[in-house]
Amino acid sequence: MTISDVITLLGNNPLILIAIFIGLPLAAWLYGLSLSSFKAARPPHCHVYATLIYLTAIPGILALVLTGYSLFFLRVNLMNLNLLVFFLPIVSMIGTLTVIKAKVDLDRLPGFGRISALFVLLATTFILALLIQKTRIWVLFHGSLTALVIFIVVLFLILQWAMGRVTGRKR
Repeated sequence: MTISDVITLLGNNPLILIAIFIGLPLAAWLYGLSLSSFKAARPPHCHVYATLIYLTAIPGILALVLTGYSLFFLRVNLMNLNLLVFFLPIVSMIGTLTVIKAKVDLDRLPGFGRISALFVLLATTFILALLIQKTRIWVLFHGSLTALVIFIVVLFLILQWAMGRVTGRKR
């Protein structure tokens, strides 16, 4: 089974996707109705919120990567992509994070520092891969070498910071 087969399988089951990705922000909102902001930041409620964030952020991140890859590397027309597979997880992730952020400080949730660092790591890696793919060798001859070196150093520092957050080490 290929990734394309999985995307097709998900696209052929829209009710399951809708139930899951509409249900996650709805569950966060309904759970938040029963809690005060003080209680929401304390165990076990913070663990419920962290679980909801992970349940929505992992598919959302994967959908972001898949959409970016399709758009920038495969040059697929966004009008031809399945909305439920490519965009609903992203909207659900944003909605769930917004609902939870309104109730509790996200930095107080267990594991949120690592998931946010994963966002930064993936975004930086994606930008680096896109830069390498788009610039080709002629940038070294027509562009400023100083600007390229500064850009690579900044990307490296961001990657180093994100990896430190993902692994739990402070740098």
